[in-house]
Amino acid sequence: MIHSCIVLCVFLLCASSVRAYDFTLADANGNDINYTIIRDSISIFSNSAGISEEHVFKFTGDNVFVDASMTKPYSGNIIIPETVSYTIPGDVTPTTFQVVGLMDYAFAYGAEIKSVSLPNTLQVIGTFAFQACDSLSTIDIPDNVQYIGHDAFVRCALLESIHLPRNLETIENGLFNRCYALQNIVLPSSVRIINGHAFYACTGLTSFVLPDSVRRVDYSAFEECSGLRWVSIAQVDSVGKMAFSGCSNLTSVSLLSQVPPALGTSAFVSSRDTLYVPADAVTAYQASDWNGYFKNIVGMNEAETKIETLSGNSVTLKWKPDEDVTLYDINVYAGSNHVARYLVDGDGKLTSSQRFAPTVYFHKKDTTVSTNEYFVITLDNLSEDTKYTYTIKGQNAQQEEVYHEEGVFHTAARAQALTDAVANDPRPAARKILLNGQVFILRGEKIYTLQGKEMK
Repeated sequence: MIHSCIVLCVFLLCASSVRAYDFTLADANGNDINYTIIRDSISIFSNSAGISEEHVFKFTGDNVFVDASMTKPYSGNIIIPETVSYTIPGDVTPTTFQVVGLMDYAFAYGAEIKSVSLPNTLQVIGTFAFQACDSLSTIDIPDNVQYIGHDAFVRCALLESIHLPRNLETIENGLFNRCYALQNIVLPSSVRIINGHAFYACTGLTSFVLPDSVRRVDYSAFEECSGLRWVSIAQVDSVGKMAFSGCSNLTSVSLLSQVPPALGTSAFVSSRDTLYVPADAVTAYQASDWNGYFKNIVGMNEAETKIETLSGNSVTLKWKPDEDVTLYDINVYAGSNHVARYLVDGDGKLTSSQRFAPTVYFHKKDTTVSTNEYFVITLDNLSEDTKYTYTIKGQNAQQEEVYHEEGVFHTAARAQALTDAVANDPRPAARKILLNGQVFILRGEKIYTLQGKEMK
């Protein structure tokens, strides 16, 4: 009883800090939802490393934000429409408003919220918007969302999966702090900054891929992610203080930067992990601060795996066998999702295969993956238009790692539709080509994407 009173008092305090809403309408499921009319612009404040920053969002036309409930938290299955109609006092006819945002604390402490459907018109999500929504397990953020405020999903203890908008640039401070169940998340290639405590204590994460766009990982961003075993980092400029501190099961970190990024104190658990870097950058890393955190700094083999996109959702990996390798360990990831693992012996026989994502299946059903020249693995039923990362690790008879390769591939979108169109096209014959791990169409002297856009 005391605990319930405390939670309610905290909720009412948060709700009272938001300006009074303008009207209330029921959603498709009968839930009363509060709305605040936006007059031209709205400000949301972020806070990183003690520095407050104002973000001003301007709107034209008639717009509203979803506002917090003033009596008790929202509950049930909530559906937010793209537009709502309301007659402003003094007006004769109703005004149609576009729903463009969520106010700070909009759904905070909604412990009984089962699901939230957000409209494609949404552009802004305020701070603490979903704080402590304890029953929320999955949510899709529409691609039109430009900004998600700090701590928006803090303490969503059962949140397992989230889709982030494709143009999001910053993972704000504490965004997924203590989302213990979070497993499925892919950072879009637009993200440049991961702010402090962004994924603090997300113990459900087992792997994480930072896209090439990320330039900075701030303090304690992944601190206490005790389930994390493998991290792939591309071209960051800096990794902040305690960024991966407390990641007690982290055994493998891959870093593609030729120049060692700036490194904060206690960034990793000391002297227990292996750091994989470009082969010609090993000496530079050994002479840098990174050397104090990793037991082994190993040069990666140059990626020589051939990648063939058979269709929009089927990809084949082909690699040449190494005579010293007796066992290959092949893993495929989509963001933080570990989608598949294969074990292949030195003779090219598949000894074990696992799928971790329910949408991934294996093309080969026989016991061998070898051809005359290559070892071959094919993944079927992947998600279309999605970036995947693969690792191939090889160990010798003494169980020493003697081979390590990493790479990426991007599945095509609507590939079959394009193939059908090409077959009936009177223009010069077209064929698929592979450039930088992605498939394009070569027609005469011109190159096109699989969506038909000409590459300049």
